[in-house]
Parts: sequence; structure tokens; C-alpha cells
Amino acid sequence: MNKQANKRTAGLGFILRLSWRNIWRNRGRSLSLMTAIFLGLVGGTFAMAMITGFMGQRFYNAIEKQYSHLQLHSKTWLDEGQAGMMLPHGTQLEDSLRQLPAVKLLSARSLAQGLVASPTLTQGAEVRGVNPEAENQLVALSQQLIAGHYFSDSAENQLLLGAKLAKKLKLEVGSRLVLSFPNAEQEIVSAAFRVQGLFRTANAGFDQSTVYVQKHQLDALLREAQPVYELAIRLHELDSVPAFTAQLQAAYPQLSVRSWRELAPELAYMQDSGSVVSYIFVFIILLGLSFGILNSMLMAVYERMREIGMLKALGMTKSRIFIMIMVETLCMALLAALAGLAAGGVLVAITSRTGINLGAYADALAEFGYDAELYPELSASYALNITLLVIVLSLLAALYPALKALKLNAADAIRS
Repeated sequence: MNKQANKRTAGLGFILRLSWRNIWRNRGRSLSLMTAIFLGLVGGTFAMAMITGFMGQRFYNAIEKQYSHLQLHSKTWLDEGQAGMMLPHGTQLEDSLRQLPAVKLLSARSLAQGLVASPTLTQGAEVRGVNPEAENQLVALSQQLIAGHYFSDSAENQLLLGAKLAKKLKLEVGSRLVLSFPNAEQEIVSAAFRVQGLFRTANAGFDQSTVYVQKHQLDALLREAQPVYELAIRLHELDSVPAFTAQLQAAYPQLSVRSWRELAPELAYMQDSGSVVSYIFVFIILLGLSFGILNSMLMAVYERMREIGMLKALGMTKSRIFIMIMVETLCMALLAALAGLAAGGVLVAITSRTGINLGAYADALAEFGYDAELYPELSASYALNITLLVIVLSLLAALYPALKALKLNAADAIRS
């Protein structure tokens, strides 16, 4: 029994050594194939990291700087958007929600749909009345300023204006403009404001349609006592959003409680399908390379017909010839793949620290909610998944050449 086991082990060891030597017998062909796999995986890894970085950046900009994890409104406000359609008992609701352990940050807002008028142009916009400190904690509003200053304690009517809207209205820091909108009594009210600062987010559409004022100043114009039209909430854990949203929906059925998935369905779709799309992209690259593997191994089989015939004549079984060809293919693919993953990982690690400046495309990227500075990133499971994919595709690609070798007749192969 031991002799049989030793013979079997020795035979497998011989096959492994023979397979390794066969790889380097034609160095040009082997190195060209391995180089193709290496470059394909470096490019695929970096492209996937860029896609993942774009998705992460888009999610951060939308959630951390605009929507938050969930928002509460009155159902009538969402349907009609008119003054007076505030959250019932808004300040009490705000206080009670702040006490919940899951809530990290919360900002209460007043809202009005109106017009922004400069000396040269009038533009429709949503006016957001915010508490400066709470809003800055929630969406880091002060960090989004590109000119001017954040709200001060001055009694003067102050306003933060999107940079794109300011350019369209031909306004700058210190300029004065007029806001007009209906109040709770459906009377049109107007007030002059001074541009305190210009902000720029990664969402160009938001910048062109939103202005910020201090909540107490907007409340006074609306003629309402501490109204709350919108409660924006960020939780400690993103994973707890679905359960917390369901909890609030059950507790306040008369209100509209929407998570970020409902506020930005396109973002939810991107999060759910983005990684799948990235893997499909890399799969297509590897699928193309697998045809190169098939062609290379098929040529190797035809070039070594005499040798394979001799091995058969000397008693090597078909199964071991099959294993020999499969091992050759797997070794080449794995060597190139691991080197490609390592090089791609180093490239991603460097660029994730330094960032990639896409300033030349800043305006175009802003239209889709992206920053001009990209930081590629990869998930921890990427290397394992790609390695398994390389193993499967390389073995499938070697299957036809290996079966071709098994069909060779030993006598005919030796004579050839």
C-alpha cells in the first residue's frame, strides 16, 4: 500500500516538474501570454478601483453633504410644496428624535419655494432656512464655501448662494439680491439679502436651485413661529437606516419618512449594482485573455505532438497528460495574475493617497455629482474573487487543448 502511494506521489511530482519546465521551453510565447494577463489585470484592477472610488465619492457627496440618511416631511408639503404645510409639532418632534440612541446628527429646516432676483435676472430656487451650527455639523456646509464666509451673528439678512447660480445671476460676495415667496397666509413677501458666501457642491443641479438663509430670518418672513418643514437625520450606523426608517414610519404614519434610498433611488441602484458592473468589466477583460490562453496552449500541444506521443508510449496515462497541460496553464495564469494584482494594488494604494486630479473635467463631473479629485479604492475581497475567476477561466481555456492532446495516437504522434 505504501509503495503504491509513494509511486503515485512521485508520479504527480514528476508531472509538476515537467509542467514547470514546459512553460519555459518556449519563453517568448509564455512570457507574451503572461505579459498580456499581467497588463490586463493591472488595467482591470485600476479601472475597477476608479469605478469604486467614483461610486464611493458620489455616495459620500449625496448622503453626507445633501440628503443625510433620512428625512421627514409632511405629506402635503411633498404633494404641493406650499407655505404652512409644515411638520405638526415640529420642535417637539425634533427634540424627541434627538434623544434616540441611533441618531447622531439632526438638522431642522424651514423651506420656501420662491424667486431669487438680481439686478439683471430672476431665477426660481428653493430657500432653505437652517440653524447654522446644526446644518454645518450635518452637511459640513462651511467646508463647501469657495468664497466669502459662513453665517455670522449679524442681524443683517445673510444668504449663501450656489456658485453656479451666482454666476448666472451675475452676483458675487457682498452683492444684494431679493428673495420673493408666499408666506403662510399665501401672501407674496419679499426681502433683501446680502450674499455672505458662495458654495459649491458636487451636484451642479443643487447649486443652481438652492439658497441658504438663517432659519429665524426665514421664519419671520413666513410669519410662522419656529416652523419645521424638514428634519434631516444622520444615524451612527448606515446599516441601521432601514430598521430605523421602518420604526419611524410605524410611529408617525401621518408623516412622510424617507430613507436615502427613496430620496435618491438612482444612488441606491448604483450602490446595489455598481460592484456587479465592475466585476463584469474585469470579467470581459479576462474572457478576452482566456482566448489568448486557449490559442497559446493549443499551439503548445501541436508543437509537442512527438513528445506527447512518446510519453504515451512510455506509459503515461491520459489523466496525467491532461493534468500536465492543465497545470502548465494554471501556473502561467496564476503567476501573471498575482503579479498583475500586486502591481495594480500598489498603483491603487499610491493614487488613493495622492488622489487623481480631474480638474479639467470638473464642470462635467459636477453635473453628475462627482468631485474633481478622485481617490480610487478597492474592497478587501477583490483579490480573492479575481484569483478564483482567473483559475476558473484559465482551466476552461485549457480544457480544449488538453482534450486535443488526449486524442493523439502515440504511434502517429511519434512518426510526425
